[in-house]
Amino acid sequence: MPSNKDNDGGWKKFLWNSERRELLGRTGGSWFKILVFYIIFYGCLAGIFIGTIQAMLLTLSNYKPTYQDRVAPPGLSHAPRPDKAEIIFNEREIETYMGYTKFLREFLEIYDDNKQDDQMKYEDCGEKPGEYKNRGDLESEVGIRKACRFKRSWLESCSGLDDREFGFNVGKPCVIIKLNRIVNFRPRPPTSNESIPEEAQSKVQPNVIPVFCTNKREEDAGKVGEIKYFGIGGGFPLQYYPYYGKLLHPQYLQPLVAIQFVNITKNIEVRVECKVFGDNIDYSEKDRYQGRFDIKLTVKIHHKTEVCLVTWVGLSLSAVTGGEVTGDSWLRSCLSPEAMSLWHQAANRMLSEDTYRASLRVQTCLKHLYINSNRITSGKYFLPKII
Repeated sequence: MPSNKDNDGGWKKFLWNSERRELLGRTGGSWFKILVFYIIFYGCLAGIFIGTIQAMLLTLSNYKPTYQDRVAPPGLSHAPRPDKAEIIFNEREIETYMGYTKFLREFLEIYDDNKQDDQMKYEDCGEKPGEYKNRGDLESEVGIRKACRFKRSWLESCSGLDDREFGFNVGKPCVIIKLNRIVNFRPRPPTSNESIPEEAQSKVQPNVIPVFCTNKREEDAGKVGEIKYFGIGGGFPLQYYPYYGKLLHPQYLQPLVAIQFVNITKNIEVRVECKVFGDNIDYSEKDRYQGRFDIKLTVKIHHKTEVCLVTWVGLSLSAVTGGEVTGDSWLRSCLSPEAMSLWHQAANRMLSEDTYRASLRVQTCLKHLYINSNRITSGKYFLPKII
């Protein structure tokens, strides 16, 4: 096939045509004009974008959200806040509630007295409920505002000062409640009792946003038991509002309410709901934390040693007539060799007694183990000396 000389080096000529002095099909003048055009074009686009952003920023405040139409104030939250809003623990096994108590201690650290000593940042606002603390407008030139002190000691038995286990070790757990921060929000106390349950009306008092907790399900009525409330007025006092935001209120401390379940029913799941009441506080079925929250609380009291004891009691009683202790392989898996030796000595002692005396010995053993159950820690079992 004959070659076409006109096509030889065609792509080279496209890159650079020395005859016409063209680069990629354009002369230097053409490249200059198109470059200037696009510089002006994209410069105008950038100018319009920057001008629009600057105009919008002029309408915004550095201290307050301009648009809060999608915020449904306020949210009610609690500590500890485990996954799935379930608090499950065994009062006799420290490893089951260690995470909860650690969370509470860390949460309350900022409320330590030594962290509120700075007179330039904190001020006393009283130990009783008071009116709103007006510290000027958000846009005023006052600058950074002081924060009201909130002492941990006001939470009493739920402060973690005297009881670092917050009642978990005796089956009386504490839960800390707080009202979420919203800039410049002033919660209004309820002006009437129409929207408040009858059992919660006694908590309504001036200058306080009341909190009330009760059973969520009807079948849990009577299982929650007595609930103690700790804090200023058992609710959220108004002198801690409004909140001025992180820029103007960096040391702000939210008021807290601590609740303690004194005699909640053990070994079953109890669902508890807490609500905060106010004229400008609403609830939503879609948001479980809007003005309320509910948690599932299960306090267990069974201990592994007690399970071993019950098994041993059954084996020992059956051995009274059989003449030997059998089926103790399961006990070996849950008791130490020293404990096994103690149980065997007691069982052999029982073999020489009649059934009545054996039953009395079993009752004494159960009673002693129950009384000393609080001495069982870290898997080291206290075994009452019954032989």
